[in-house]
Amino acid sequence: MRRKLGVALFALAALSTLVFLSAALTGGWALGPLSLLTGRPVRFPLLIAFAGWFVLPPADREALGRWCAARERAVLLGGLGAFALWGLLFRVTRWLALDTGAYDLSLFESTLLNTLDGQFMHAWGLGRSLFSEHFEPIVLAVLPFYALVHHPMVLLLAQWVGVTAALLPLYFVALRLGLGRRLAVLACAAYVFNAIVVQSNRFDFHPELFGPVAVFWALHASVTRRWASLYAALAFAFTLKEEMALVMACFALLVLRGEGRRWPHALAVAALSVAWGAVTFLWVMPHFHPVHAGFHPLASRWAQFGTTYPEIAVGLLTHPGYLLGVIFSEPTLKVFASLGFVPLLDPLSVAAALPPLLAHLTADYGYAAKLGAYYGLLGTTLLFAGLLFALRTVRARFGAHAAFAAGALAIGVTPNWPVLDRVSGADLAAARFIGTIPEADVVCAQSPIAPHRRPTARLLMVPQCEGAQWILMGNRHDPWPIDEAEHAQRVAALRADPLWKVVFEEGDYVFLQRVP
Repeated sequence: MRRKLGVALFALAALSTLVFLSAALTGGWALGPLSLLTGRPVRFPLLIAFAGWFVLPPADREALGRWCAARERAVLLGGLGAFALWGLLFRVTRWLALDTGAYDLSLFESTLLNTLDGQFMHAWGLGRSLFSEHFEPIVLAVLPFYALVHHPMVLLLAQWVGVTAALLPLYFVALRLGLGRRLAVLACAAYVFNAIVVQSNRFDFHPELFGPVAVFWALHASVTRRWASLYAALAFAFTLKEEMALVMACFALLVLRGEGRRWPHALAVAALSVAWGAVTFLWVMPHFHPVHAGFHPLASRWAQFGTTYPEIAVGLLTHPGYLLGVIFSEPTLKVFASLGFVPLLDPLSVAAALPPLLAHLTADYGYAAKLGAYYGLLGTTLLFAGLLFALRTVRARFGAHAAFAAGALAIGVTPNWPVLDRVSGADLAAARFIGTIPEADVVCAQSPIAPHRRPTARLLMVPQCEGAQWILMGNRHDPWPIDEAEHAQRVAALRADPLWKVVFEEGDYVFLQRVP
């Protein structure tokens, strides 16, 4: 009876997976009251499959495990390849559907374009060096590829390589910790389906998305006592963003985990991280700022706590009630829920993850304070270490079956999956039309459309369209930084303005040209 029920549940999981994939591959669909428009329903095939696993008799579970183990390489490479291919399709369809964003894809592309033109790391949208805003030298690693192919997809694909590569050290850390192949695969699946990771991937190119591979690499080096590799991973992490100084200082706590004399390396990682943070904030970024500003341009987000770095730190530490409220706020709980709250079984990892999360939760900036976009990714990455250590604890105390249940919980509470954009004929026609606009003309484009133009001084972004010869808008595309109501008013006003004429209108696109 248990075997039949387990097989039936696996069959139902396979069927529901096909239904989900039919939506994820086509941009979602709706059929009467039933709709699949996001990746969140992926929880249903996952939970059904886990239920089938636990219903199967132990002998059948072991037989299925042996069957997978006998094909370990094919299973692992197949899963890695499928994840990499889906990520590639995700980025390509977003590009073809004109669904990327000027902030920050055009911004990062401009740093490469301007560097090749002799303006080192000058950023469109900032009007100054990228390094005056964020110290992210990893961007320069993409420069040789961009020099060969001047296209934003170079950035998007490079980032996806980093996102996918993080699975390798994560898997091998799990094996090194004695979790076995089955739990190692579950840990990787937790990363693949993690809601915070999926959410971060939707925001085009940001060096933070290389954070998981840096942290997992450092973790693997630490648990295997390969100290040279640990410091190489630390150096790589420092190239991603100045914020990684805080992340790796907190990671130093995890270096203490394991056998042997570890405290000197933990202390060294912490000291190097603090020193790097001081260098970047006090010298590097001010050096690249036009007026050599000694206070970071974005530090005003914490102005309620003070006007200098020490004042901000003291202001935060002297408000423990406020910090406790933030720690137990909804955004923080969502981060922990993304891993089924399993990392809470490893308090040291939780302690390491909280400071990077609090750095954004306490900011006076909506996206950051809600851990939206990619702002929760680096803290979540440290929680993955907590997941691995927690699974090891559960396995040691309660056995492999309980550890598998904990791993399933880490995947099944709030999983997500990137749904591909539905590319229409209007999208392709709009892209072709944009390509016919002379390079010398000044174009003002909505944020998702802007990356299809070279990020030079001739590219403006709605609503700052003074001096533009063309205005490119899409009624169902993201109107940020204005809201939908203002967007509709602007389109209506432009249609009524005799100085502008509609030269392309298809799908939701409305492209206008100034009348000579």
